[in-house]
Amino acid sequence: MKGVLKAYGKALEKESQVMKELEEVKPSAIEKALIVKLLKEHLIIESDMIATYKKLA
Repeated sequence: MKGVLKAYGKALEKESQVMKELEEVKPSAIEKALIVKLLKEHLIIESDMIATYKKLA
């Protein structure tokens, strides 16, 4: 389980890095809204998975 938690932690770090890089991109308002929505949904799913694995560990 510790390996899984470590992998998810690294994935979250990478996602944070991608979010910072996206700040430099100049997408249209609609594109930006879609990107933000998808990333937020993904982060929520990842956070829920991490919480579940912590409970199982």
